[in-house]
Amino acid sequence: MGFLFIKKVQDIKDFVFCFESVIKLDCQGDLHSIDQSLSCDIDIIGSFESFNDQIFINSWNGSYIILDNKLSIIEKGEGKGFFKSSQFYLGIQYLQNEILCEGIMNRDFEILDVGERLKKNNINFSNESSYCFLENTSIVNFNIELKSFDWSFDLKVLGTFVNEDGKVKNYVVERFLGLYNDVELLIACNGRLIISIDINSGKLERTWQHLEGFGSEIYGGVFLNKIPPANGFQLNIDKNILYSIAGQFIVVIELNSGDVWFKNLESTMNSNFIENFRYSIGYAEDESHFYTIGEMNQNHFETDYIPQCLLSINKVTFSIDWVFRFENDGVKTELPKLFKNRLYQLTSSNTLHIFQKQQPPT
Repeated sequence: MGFLFIKKVQDIKDFVFCFESVIKLDCQGDLHSIDQSLSCDIDIIGSFESFNDQIFINSWNGSYIILDNKLSIIEKGEGKGFFKSSQFYLGIQYLQNEILCEGIMNRDFEILDVGERLKKNNINFSNESSYCFLENTSIVNFNIELKSFDWSFDLKVLGTFVNEDGKVKNYVVERFLGLYNDVELLIACNGRLIISIDINSGKLERTWQHLEGFGSEIYGGVFLNKIPPANGFQLNIDKNILYSIAGQFIVVIELNSGDVWFKNLESTMNSNFIENFRYSIGYAEDESHFYTIGEMNQNHFETDYIPQCLLSINKVTFSIDWVFRFENDGVKTELPKLFKNRLYQLTSSNTLHIFQKQQPPT
């Protein structure tokens, strides 16, 4: 099963799925729906998040704007910032008596305050009952129901590792990967380490770092027999397997058993003139396929640049089932996204490519 290219939409800086539609931020800082039925000319210079049928805009000058589902302004001001957390909560930072405080906003737009914290980033995880974030060297859990801090986990207990420069480093969290079996919080750390922590108690449950036969001997072999970078793994939609797709490999961590293994996809890549899967921190996924970016054979296409493509990988056979090459264009760090049987990919030229899923013949 593949996708049919429908159209390109140019002059797009970013986009989100909101109000059952696709809302785009153009390069002039204005918001519009893809079909142009909604628009808001407010000159956004910054970032924006969608949550609970509203759009929250952060400007680089410290101001903010909140829009409703008609893209009409319902609040604006200074001293607030918003960041992505989950489908249940939106992260919010705000000034209170000139002190930076933090909280999360629920779907009733109530702010659950976690107070003044020594935070330096927006790396976080939340579900209906817990909000986990980083403070100094620790992971901290805030119990949403009890409005209290349940536990903290100090990353220093993990020890240290040697990086590619031969320097000894402490482990730090790069991102939260999700929750397995409603209990194990999966966390990607530097040093090619994934850990799981019991979200109820803060107890360290499992670690994954060793992968026999994977990696190379460059940098003195510090990456040999280790999994690929942990922040490149993604929890699948069934929430029972972690996948990493990069280079010529797919690496699989089966959470039910704890087994780790990898498969070389060079054969199916060669058949499609693909040399590498681009390293990424995420992929689009449906019931049957992963969708990611490939770097193609420059000599075959006789180009003066490395051609790139959007491709699908079958989740059962691990074969490449569909390829779309971007001609005279490419992809930097933007991720493919799925929404309502359509696949969206933003490219380096600020062009959004839109594809429609083709149904199998009956």
